Amino acid sequence: MKPAANAALAALADPTREAIVRLLVERERSVGEIAEQLPVSRPAVSKHLRLLEGAGLVSFRSEGT
Repeated sequence: MKPAANAALAALADPTREAIVRLLVERERSVGEIAEQLPVSRPAVSKHLRLLEGAGLVSFRSEGT
């Protein structure tokens, strides 16, 4: 298996990260919106998103202040 596929599968092995990806498949969401849907804090969502980005599963952009 390719390293990128391994990274993606490893990232999705965590239930919280899987839930985040499922939410993002529906539509683009802010970190706050994701945190409202899950039993984790906004900083924890940000950490999960950075890991998912590193695995090539999501991308993000800064908006606002």
